[in-house]
Amino acid sequence: MSEEAHAAIFRGGRHHSTWSHELLGVSLSEIVLFLFSYSLTLIEHCAKGAAAFEAMHLWEKQHPGDDHQFSKEALAALAGAEVDKLFETHGLDFLDREKAKFHAMQEARALAESKGAID
Repeated sequence: MSEEAHAAIFRGGRHHSTWSHELLGVSLSEIVLFLFSYSLTLIEHCAKGAAAFEAMHLWEKQHPGDDHQFSKEALAALAGAEVDKLFETHGLDFLDREKAKFHAMQEARALAESKGAID
């Protein structure tokens, strides 16, 4: 799940659909509202997993075999930074950002523990 979310956000995965049927009888404001709500949903569901995966990836790349207790806090900080980066590029509000950072930090710790990177 986290790896797919990471790919969707960090590797430029985009939602592609055919608009021919949907555009019939739909106003421009409804289209904009749909696209905005789709973006929020994508970020809400994927941000924490993607940020945690990116944090884990960055940590493994720079610290192979490291199993110190400090790693949990470093991973949490990296996950928080990744969420900040996502929110800066997608423009969501402060409360959503803080909530996503909290969940990303938890997800990063859980991902690291499940991979055996941290005791």
